Amino acid sequence: PDVDTSSEFEDDVDDAPSQHCGLSQMLLSLGTTLMGIVPPTRGTGLATNASTHRQRSMSMKKEDEVRQLTNVWQTQILPRWETLVRKGVMPAEVRKTWLKGIPATVRREVWPRAIGNKLVLTKELYEINLARAKQSLERHAASSEHGSTAANPAFGREATVAHIDVDLPRTFPDMAFFKEAAGENGISAMREVLGAYALYRPDVGYVQGMSYLAYTLLLYIEDPMQAFVCLANLLNTHSFVYLFRMDMPEVRR
Repeated sequence: PDVDTSSEFEDDVDDAPSQHCGLSQMLLSLGTTLMGIVPPTRGTGLATNASTHRQRSMSMKKEDEVRQLTNVWQTQILPRWETLVRKGVMPAEVRKTWLKGIPATVRREVWPRAIGNKLVLTKELYEINLARAKQSLERHAASSEHGSTAANPAFGREATVAHIDVDLPRTFPDMAFFKEAAGENGISAMREVLGAYALYRPDVGYVQGMSYLAYTLLLYIEDPMQAFVCLANLLNTHSFVYLFRMDMPEVRR
């Protein structure tokens, strides 16, 4: 949402700076910033020479800040979201709180509201594109068996759906999302969300780096269809769509 300079409420939590770094890292950093995920700042880790007391004090301070932020979101922002965020305009005080980082416990509620659904995507449309993605993969497999893709009408950017499985195992490979017993379900959800998007936007297709955004969404939004809606609307913004289409003049605007 855009930003309004009006003040709607007050909070007293200190600002928390963020850091960015990379091409895939740049894409992830851009997405996570938009979604209110603030990476840990330098100097807040466990320094080898720091005392146990100092470490505990820093940890308690951080936990207290998160509790305060969670309370602000749950009591002052989310119950009044429709009133505060009018026609996609975010008041300055909401944005100020947003930039401090959205606590993990409220991301499932905040992200869909903040990203919205200007594209008016429906479950039916998601299922149609998901089915088309599976058909595209089947055609790709059949063409590969015959050693030719020349006669395959799906080849083009829609065919990039075949590259999704290459990226999935190397998208945050050490995270529990892939290691736990339900990890295969997580991989399947990512495959569905990214495949549906690639067929929904054949002019863009699947581009390396999208898997990080899909993964981040699915960590908190368990429903693949809702994660697809968020991903498609997020990637439809100027910040992303021209970057993934490799339209550099537009990216530099």
